[in-house]
Amino acid sequence: PFDSAEPLAFFAAGGSGHRFYWAAPGRDLVLAGRGAAAALAASGTDRFARVREALARLPLLAEAAEPSASDAGPLFAGGFAFAPQPPAGRSGVWEGFPDGLLILPEFLLRRTQAGTWLTQSVAVEPGWGADEALDRAQAARARLFASLAAAADPAAGLPAALNDSPAAAAPVPEHAESPAERKQWKGSGRRLAEAARAGRVEKTVLARALRIALPAVPSVPR
Repeated sequence: PFDSAEPLAFFAAGGSGHRFYWAAPGRDLVLAGRGAAAALAASGTDRFARVREALARLPLLAEAAEPSASDAGPLFAGGFAFAPQPPAGRSGVWEGFPDGLLILPEFLLRRTQAGTWLTQSVAVEPGWGADEALDRAQAARARLFASLAAAADPAAGLPAALNDSPAAAAPVPEHAESPAERKQWKGSGRRLAEAARAGRVEKTVLARALRIALPAVPSVPR
Protein backbone atom coordinates (compact mmCIF):
# COMPACT_ATOMS: atom_id res chain seq x y z
CA PRO A 1 0.00 0.00 0.00
CA PHE A 2 1.14 3.53 -0.75
CA ASP A 3 -1.71 5.64 0.61
CA SER A 4 0.53 8.61 1.43
CA ALA A 5 1.10 9.47 -2.25
CA GLU A 6 -1.12 11.80 -4.27
CA PRO A 7 -1.19 10.59 -7.93
CA LEU A 8 -1.06 14.07 -9.47
CA ALA A 9 1.87 15.11 -7.28
CA PHE A 10 3.54 11.76 -8.04
CA PHE A 11 3.22 12.57 -11.76
CA ALA A 12 4.36 16.19 -11.38
CA ALA A 13 7.50 15.15 -9.51
CA GLY A 14 8.53 12.99 -12.48
CA GLY A 15 10.19 15.89 -14.28
CA SER A 16 10.86 15.57 -18.00
CA GLY A 17 11.30 11.80 -18.18
CA HIS A 18 8.78 9.17 -19.28
CA ARG A 19 5.57 9.71 -17.35
CA PHE A 20 1.80 9.57 -17.79
CA TYR A 21 -1.36 10.34 -15.84
CA TRP A 22 -4.74 8.68 -16.45
CA ALA A 23 -7.91 9.28 -14.48
CA ALA A 24 -11.29 7.62 -14.96
CA PRO A 25 -13.52 9.07 -12.22
CA GLY A 26 -16.50 6.99 -13.30
CA ARG A 27 -14.50 3.81 -12.70
CA ASP A 28 -12.82 5.12 -9.56
CA LEU A 29 -9.40 4.58 -11.13
CA VAL A 30 -6.34 6.83 -11.24
CA LEU A 31 -3.00 5.77 -12.74
CA ALA A 32 0.28 7.67 -12.66
CA GLY A 33 3.42 6.21 -14.20
CA ARG A 34 7.06 7.28 -14.08
CA GLY A 35 10.12 5.95 -15.87
CA ALA A 36 10.35 3.13 -18.41
CA ALA A 37 11.39 -0.40 -17.53
CA ALA A 38 10.58 -1.47 -21.09
CA ALA A 39 9.44 0.26 -24.29
CA LEU A 40 7.89 -1.48 -27.30
CA ALA A 41 7.73 0.63 -30.47
CA ALA A 42 6.68 -0.12 -34.02
CA SER A 43 5.84 1.74 -37.21
CA GLY A 44 4.04 0.89 -40.42
CA THR A 45 0.79 -0.80 -41.30
CA ASP A 46 1.70 -3.88 -39.23
CA ARG A 47 2.39 -1.84 -36.09
CA PHE A 48 -0.27 -3.66 -34.04
CA ALA A 49 1.06 -7.12 -34.87
CA ARG A 50 4.68 -6.12 -34.29
CA VAL A 51 3.97 -4.68 -30.85
CA ARG A 52 1.87 -7.76 -29.98
CA GLU A 53 4.74 -10.04 -30.99
CA ALA A 54 7.27 -8.01 -29.01
CA LEU A 55 5.02 -8.16 -25.98
CA ALA A 56 4.69 -11.94 -26.30
CA ARG A 57 8.50 -12.30 -26.38
CA LEU A 58 8.97 -10.19 -23.25
CA PRO A 59 9.30 -12.40 -20.15
CA LEU A 60 7.34 -10.92 -17.27
CA LEU A 61 7.41 -12.11 -13.68
CA ALA A 62 5.06 -10.38 -11.28
CA GLU A 63 5.16 -10.71 -7.52
CA ALA A 64 2.79 -8.94 -5.12
CA ALA A 65 4.03 -7.74 -1.76
CA GLU A 66 0.69 -8.71 -0.22
CA PRO A 67 -2.11 -11.03 -1.43
CA SER A 68 -4.54 -8.11 -1.60
CA ALA A 69 -2.22 -6.38 -4.09
CA SER A 70 -2.87 -8.94 -6.83
CA ASP A 71 -4.68 -6.31 -8.95
CA ALA A 72 -1.78 -3.89 -8.76
CA GLY A 73 0.68 -5.65 -11.04
CA PRO A 74 2.66 -4.38 -14.05
CA LEU A 75 0.71 -2.46 -16.67
CA PHE A 76 1.74 -1.21 -20.11
CA ALA A 77 0.55 2.24 -21.21
CA GLY A 78 0.72 3.77 -24.66
CA GLY A 79 -1.15 4.20 -27.88
CA PHE A 80 -1.21 3.87 -31.65
CA ALA A 81 -1.53 6.36 -34.47
CA PHE A 82 -4.78 6.30 -36.41
CA ALA A 83 -2.76 5.84 -39.61
CA PRO A 84 0.95 5.13 -40.17
CA GLN A 85 2.98 8.21 -40.96
CA PRO A 86 6.67 8.86 -41.63
CA PRO A 87 8.50 10.55 -38.72
CA ALA A 88 9.02 13.68 -40.81
CA GLY A 89 5.26 14.06 -41.12
CA ARG A 90 4.70 14.43 -37.37
CA SER A 91 4.72 17.82 -35.70
CA GLY A 92 3.68 19.49 -32.50
CA VAL A 93 3.05 17.29 -29.49
CA TRP A 94 3.37 14.09 -31.58
CA GLU A 95 6.80 14.89 -32.97
CA GLY A 96 9.25 12.07 -32.28
CA PHE A 97 6.58 9.44 -31.54
CA PRO A 98 6.44 6.20 -33.57
CA ASP A 99 3.21 4.81 -35.02
CA GLY A 100 2.80 2.56 -32.00
CA LEU A 101 4.34 2.71 -28.53
CA LEU A 102 3.76 0.80 -25.30
CA ILE A 103 5.75 1.59 -22.16
CA LEU A 104 6.02 -0.42 -18.98
CA PRO A 105 6.55 2.26 -16.32
CA GLU A 106 9.32 1.70 -13.82
CA PHE A 107 6.92 2.91 -11.14
CA LEU A 108 3.13 2.80 -11.40
CA LEU A 109 0.88 4.41 -8.82
CA ARG A 110 -2.64 2.96 -8.96
CA ARG A 111 -5.48 4.43 -6.88
CA THR A 112 -8.86 2.75 -6.55
CA GLN A 113 -11.57 2.72 -3.92
CA ALA A 114 -9.73 -0.19 -2.28
CA GLY A 115 -6.56 1.83 -1.76
CA THR A 116 -3.40 3.11 -3.42
CA TRP A 117 -0.65 0.79 -4.59
CA LEU A 118 2.86 1.33 -5.93
CA THR A 119 4.16 -1.19 -8.48
CA GLN A 120 7.84 -1.26 -9.40
CA SER A 121 9.03 -2.93 -12.60
CA VAL A 122 12.69 -3.82 -13.07
CA ALA A 123 14.35 -4.73 -16.37
CA VAL A 124 16.88 -7.45 -15.49
CA GLU A 125 19.87 -7.50 -17.82
CA PRO A 126 21.59 -10.76 -18.88
CA GLY A 127 24.26 -11.75 -16.38
CA TRP A 128 22.68 -10.04 -13.40
CA GLY A 129 22.33 -12.06 -10.25
CA ALA A 130 19.43 -11.80 -7.84
CA ASP A 131 21.45 -9.60 -5.48
CA GLU A 132 22.37 -7.09 -8.18
CA ALA A 133 18.80 -6.87 -9.43
CA LEU A 134 17.56 -6.31 -5.86
CA ASP A 135 20.20 -3.66 -5.18
CA ARG A 136 19.28 -1.74 -8.32
CA ALA A 137 15.58 -1.94 -7.48
CA GLN A 138 16.19 -0.63 -3.98
CA ALA A 139 18.37 2.20 -5.29
CA ALA A 140 15.66 3.20 -7.77
CA ARG A 141 13.06 3.26 -4.98
CA ALA A 142 15.35 5.42 -2.88
CA ARG A 143 15.62 7.95 -5.74
CA LEU A 144 11.85 7.89 -6.18
CA PHE A 145 11.16 8.56 -2.51
CA ALA A 146 13.77 11.35 -2.49
CA SER A 147 12.08 13.04 -5.46
CA LEU A 148 8.68 12.80 -3.77
CA ALA A 149 10.07 14.24 -0.57
CA ALA A 150 11.67 17.13 -2.46
CA ALA A 151 8.46 17.81 -4.38
CA ALA A 152 6.47 17.93 -1.15
CA ASP A 153 8.65 20.86 -0.05
CA PRO A 154 7.18 24.14 -1.40
CA ALA A 155 10.73 25.38 -1.86
CA ALA A 156 11.32 22.61 -4.41
CA GLY A 157 9.16 24.36 -6.98
CA LEU A 158 6.11 22.09 -7.11
CA PRO A 159 3.09 24.16 -8.18
CA ALA A 160 1.09 25.30 -5.16
CA ALA A 161 -2.03 23.75 -6.71
CA LEU A 162 -0.52 20.32 -5.99
CA ASN A 163 0.31 21.09 -2.37
CA ASP A 164 -2.01 21.60 0.57
CA SER A 165 -2.16 25.37 0.20
CA PRO A 166 -5.62 27.00 0.00
CA ALA A 167 -7.08 26.93 -3.48
CA ALA A 168 -6.74 30.19 -5.35
CA ALA A 169 -9.45 31.71 -7.49
CA ALA A 170 -9.70 30.16 -10.93
CA PRO A 171 -7.50 32.12 -13.38
CA VAL A 172 -9.23 33.66 -16.37
CA PRO A 173 -7.90 32.44 -19.76
CA GLU A 174 -5.99 35.07 -21.71
CA HIS A 175 -6.74 33.41 -25.03
CA ALA A 176 -9.30 30.90 -26.27
CA GLU A 177 -10.51 29.72 -29.64
CA SER A 178 -11.16 32.54 -32.10
CA PRO A 179 -14.35 32.79 -34.22
CA ALA A 180 -12.22 32.20 -37.35
CA GLU A 181 -10.82 28.94 -35.93
CA ARG A 182 -14.30 27.77 -34.97
CA LYS A 183 -15.60 28.57 -38.46
CA GLN A 184 -12.74 26.68 -40.08
CA TRP A 185 -13.40 23.65 -37.85
CA LYS A 186 -17.10 23.54 -38.74
CA GLY A 187 -16.27 23.93 -42.42
CA SER A 188 -13.96 20.93 -42.29
CA GLY A 189 -16.75 18.88 -40.74
CA ARG A 190 -19.22 19.84 -43.47
CA ARG A 191 -16.76 19.00 -46.26
CA LEU A 192 -15.99 15.60 -44.76
CA ALA A 193 -19.71 14.84 -44.34
CA GLU A 194 -20.29 15.67 -48.00
CA ALA A 195 -17.37 13.45 -49.04
CA ALA A 196 -18.79 10.56 -46.99
CA ARG A 197 -22.26 10.95 -48.54
CA ALA A 198 -20.69 10.95 -52.00
CA GLY A 199 -18.78 7.76 -51.24
CA ARG A 200 -15.34 9.35 -51.59
CA VAL A 201 -14.33 8.35 -48.05
CA GLU A 202 -15.40 5.50 -45.77
CA LYS A 203 -14.09 6.69 -42.43
CA THR A 204 -12.51 9.88 -41.15
CA VAL A 205 -11.29 11.15 -37.81
CA LEU A 206 -11.40 14.91 -37.46
CA ALA A 207 -9.29 16.12 -34.55
CA ARG A 208 -8.03 19.44 -33.31
CA ALA A 209 -5.97 20.87 -30.49
CA LEU A 210 -7.08 23.84 -28.42
CA ARG A 211 -4.46 25.63 -26.38
CA ILE A 212 -5.45 28.12 -23.68
CA ALA A 213 -2.92 30.35 -21.94
CA LEU A 214 -3.53 30.91 -18.23
CA PRO A 215 -1.95 33.76 -16.25
CA ALA A 216 -1.36 31.49 -13.25
CA VAL A 217 -1.22 27.83 -12.25
CA PRO A 218 -4.82 26.61 -11.82
CA SER A 219 -5.99 24.96 -8.63
CA VAL A 220 -6.28 21.20 -9.21
CA PRO A 221 -8.76 19.45 -6.88
CA ARG A 222 -7.58 16.30 -5.18
